[in-house]
Amino acid sequence: MGRQIGCRSILIVAILLPPVAWLQAPAQQAPPSVEAELLRHGIPLKQLSLQSALKDPRPEVRSLAAAELASRKDGASAPAIIAALEKEPVAVVRFNMAASLLELDPSVGSKYLVRECNDTSRSDDLRLQAASRLVDVQNNSCTSIVESILQNTMDVSRKVSALLILARTQPVTPSFVTRLHPTLVVNLRDPDSAVRGYASRCIAAIDDKSAAQDLENALANERDPKTREQMKGALARIGNNP
Repeated sequence: MGRQIGCRSILIVAILLPPVAWLQAPAQQAPPSVEAELLRHGIPLKQLSLQSALKDPRPEVRSLAAAELASRKDGASAPAIIAALEKEPVAVVRFNMAASLLELDPSVGSKYLVRECNDTSRSDDLRLQAASRLVDVQNNSCTSIVESILQNTMDVSRKVSALLILARTQPVTPSFVTRLHPTLVVNLRDPDSAVRGYASRCIAAIDDKSAAQDLENALANERDPKTREQMKGALARIGNNP
């Protein structure tokens, strides 16, 4: 069965959609597989052809080729992906190639993803995507960047993305909880109910017991039914039943 283009895949389609947009999109037919897309672009599904496609003039083909080599666990093609990544002019394709390398060689892929999320010339969306992939492999090198984006952005989808990443961070250390606490408390008072709800879920995920009173205060003032339930669930998880 062909590998499909989805929210966790290494493709331009997933990168360009804000997380909230694809989470709320209506149900549609299954997306095309990577193999089907490569064939549609005239790329044979053989190792040498895929390696050559890493230098194709079409950015989407370069991303697809890297994704297909990664899905095949083709470790022998890792040097070709690295060489292509080092010369790649398109930021989102560099991300896709780095994410592909993460599947073939986590240490090398992580190095390139850290570079992407540390690059302030990149969009916040792309930096969050890089941090998210790193958290998948328990690499927390970019969590401070995620915190900074959360503190400074006014975009709801970016705030939600950042909160989801921070909630998945492992291991959770006491210093991490202490550092994150003030930012999460601020987000409990965000004008957007989705942000308030995800902030409460993040508090529960990292077991920030010191936020119990702030959660109780937020719950007392909350009018959105769904967000109220999220806050009640968070209080129950950290040991304070409302």
